Amino acid sequence: MPKFPLIRSKLPNDIFQLHTADYRNPQSLPPGAVLVVGSGQSGCQITEDLLAAGRTVYLCTSKVGRVPRRYRGRDLVEWWVDTKFWDVTYESLQDKSISRASQPQISGLGRHGHTLSLQSLARQGVVILGRLLDIESGTMVLGDEAAAHVHFADEFSQRVRNDIDAYLERMNITPPALEEDPADVPDAEATCVSPLRQLQLEESNINTVIWATGFTGDFHWIHLPVFDDQNRPVHTRGVSPERGLYFVGFPWLNSRKSGVLYGIAEDAGYIADTIREQVS
Repeated sequence: MPKFPLIRSKLPNDIFQLHTADYRNPQSLPPGAVLVVGSGQSGCQITEDLLAAGRTVYLCTSKVGRVPRRYRGRDLVEWWVDTKFWDVTYESLQDKSISRASQPQISGLGRHGHTLSLQSLARQGVVILGRLLDIESGTMVLGDEAAAHVHFADEFSQRVRNDIDAYLERMNITPPALEEDPADVPDAEATCVSPLRQLQLEESNINTVIWATGFTGDFHWIHLPVFDDQNRPVHTRGVSPERGLYFVGFPWLNSRKSGVLYGIAEDAGYIADTIREQVS
């Protein structure tokens, strides 16, 4: 279920707004510039789609990591399988907040996909902004943390590459050659960031706002005491306290891979085994 910030109600009535869940293509939007709020995977990928259609795009950023699409000749997902990155369990996390982090910026567009970064989007013409703090009479009030968001994403990518190199060293594998990846080059001075702290929608010819603000589960149809005070399911590896009720497909249901197709079979197998034991 799409999540919207409360301040969406402050947008002028003549501004077309939609969630990433309802975005289809640039042609379905009114003419003019577009403001994308949120720089996770969906926000950045939609930004690229709008750029390809010749749209002017403003991007309100958030604290999101990024990863290289390919590293040392292989897709990042392949490295994550080999290094057991996907197999890290929720219970093993010392910092549980990791389980609530946004998915890192990356793109699957093209034959092998490609790396996405705020600085690469800026080079294509995107105006990189801080967080959206408020809306006052058609003016977007912006934070000043965009540079910190760039640095966070750059450091995240560096840690990922360091982890892969450490794995190669542990396994005594000669590291494959590095390749050039301009989008993965850090922006040490955060020169890609706009200094704007206010953005006037009419003056900027912005007629559309896209909320790339994430999703949440819709549990209104479950009338059982199986949720915590944050309306999150209470479970152990998908098995709820209520006999006969199970959850599957959620991020970090058991491990990092639980929220992607790669992990569904393992989680579903565990649930199937549990059901078999309970009915036998």
